[in-house]
Amino acid sequence: MKDRYLIGEVEEILGVPRSTIRYYIKKGYLKIDKDQSNGYRYFSRGDMREIMHLVVGRSNLGLNLDESVRRTEAKSLGEFRRLFYHQEDQLFQRIREDRRSIELLQIYYRMLNRIERLENRYAVSNLEEIRLFPEEYIFRAHTGIIEAGFVTSVFHCDESGIAFDRACSLVFAEDSFLLSEDDLRRADTILPPCSCLCTVIKTKKDIEDPSVIEPARSYAVKERIPLLPEAYLCNLFRIEENGEAVYYYDLYLPIDENAIDEKKRKLKASVLF
Repeated sequence: MKDRYLIGEVEEILGVPRSTIRYYIKKGYLKIDKDQSNGYRYFSRGDMREIMHLVVGRSNLGLNLDESVRRTEAKSLGEFRRLFYHQEDQLFQRIREDRRSIELLQIYYRMLNRIERLENRYAVSNLEEIRLFPEEYIFRAHTGIIEAGFVTSVFHCDESGIAFDRACSLVFAEDSFLLSEDDLRRADTILPPCSCLCTVIKTKKDIEDPSVIEPARSYAVKERIPLLPEAYLCNLFRIEENGEAVYYYDLYLPIDENAIDEKKRKLKASVLF
C-alpha cells in the first residue's frame, strides 16, 4: 500500500473535492507542505484521516471548521463532552428555528387555500379571538408579530359612507402561539369570537382605498346581512401581472349578532300572537 498520495488520488479515495481540500490547506486546517523537488503536495494516510475528521465533523455533526479542528485536538474527555454538549444545543436551536419556519409556511398555505376557496365568493365564517397590534408593529422586524400578523386596514362604515380608520397588524387566534408573552401584551385591541362575512378580493387598488370593500358591503345589504361598523382588510399576496402590481386581500366584515337575534325574537313574537 502506498504511503503518500497526490491530491487527485485523495479526491478519488475519499470522495472529497480537491477544492475543499485546498480550502482546508489555505485556511490552515491542514498543514501539507509542497515537495521542494517538484512542487507537488503529497498526503499521507494520516493526512487523509485528518481530512475525514474535518468532513465528518462538518457533515455528520454540523460543526464548523474551527469546532471540527478542536474535535481532533481535544486534550481531555471533558473537552470532548463540552464540545458535544455545545453542538447539541446548537442543533436543537436549529430544529426549533426550522420548526418555526414550517409553522410560518403553514400560514402561507392557508392564505393560498383561502384565495382558491373565496376569491369572488362570499361565506360566513366563525372566527376565534383576533388580536390587533398598532401600525408600528408592521415595521418592527424583531418581533413575532411581523411574522404571524397580517398587514391590515381597518375601515369604519356608517350611513355617510366608508372611511379608512387606521392601519394595524392582525393576528388570528390559530397563529397567536407563534407570539411571545411580550408580543401578546402589545395588542391594543382584542376582538372576541364573532361571525364574519368573508371574501378574497383581487385588485390593483391600495389596501387603504375604501372602494375596495364597497362591493362586499353592497352584497351584505342585498342579502340583508346586518353588519357592525368595522371592516378588516388584510394583505395576503402581491404579484406582478403585465408589469403592474396586483394584490390579494382578505376581507372580514363582522356580523351584528344582536340584530340577528332581534329579528329572531320579533319573528317568534309575531308567530305567538
